[in-house]
Amino acid sequence: MVLLIDKINRLKWKRKYDSWLLDRRIRKGKAQRGRTIETSIRPSCGYESTWESIKARWIGLPPKKRLSTNDCEGSPNTEGFLKTEGFLKVEGVLSARHFRSGKLLTDYGVVSKKVVTTTGVNYLVDSFQNSTANPMHNFKYHGSGTGVGVEGVADTTLGTEVESRATDGSPGEGASANIYKTIGTITYTATRAITEHGLFSAATVGTLWDRSKFDPINVVNTDQIEFTYQLTCTAGG
Repeated sequence: MVLLIDKINRLKWKRKYDSWLLDRRIRKGKAQRGRTIETSIRPSCGYESTWESIKARWIGLPPKKRLSTNDCEGSPNTEGFLKTEGFLKVEGVLSARHFRSGKLLTDYGVVSKKVVTTTGVNYLVDSFQNSTANPMHNFKYHGSGTGVGVEGVADTTLGTEVESRATDGSPGEGASANIYKTIGTITYTATRAITEHGLFSAATVGTLWDRSKFDPINVVNTDQIEFTYQLTCTAGG
């Protein structure tokens, strides 16, 4: 047992020495004969940088435990982006407040996060190509419904939309310049259990940017729900 521990310790020190030696040789523009270093190697298998990846491959270190299910070179991580490539991450957050007879009944705070739909991001790409035909500022129409289906990126409508959509006459920015914020207040004409919200590009039909599913908000005739939708766009690289 003692011999085994001693062998493991010597192996650890050898790897540290090899790592130090490689650092020194690279800085001096030298490399061990018979070795080729791929300078295009990207971070892979849990290593935090390209340099760590190179050293790991050189001295024979095993892959580190992955930070996500697909964290290795060239694979998308759990957010759906390549970890080593530049990306733009967008996330929608929906808040709700319930009013009755003009008075605040319940402030539910954040009721849902995500999901931006496939049709929504396709519209975004179209807007880059022709913003006149596909203006992004049209996403200011708030719809609600009583659907019970799970939200997903493939959604193109609400499950069961009710009432007329609310229009935000002056959408703007949230707490910072990278947050789009729009508020819509829907008035109800009957007793309902509201379970979903959608942000659309038109007062009727239109493109669904984001569908949110949440626990029922029970309303009666003349009740109102004020929905606040904020889209945070986070740059990455």
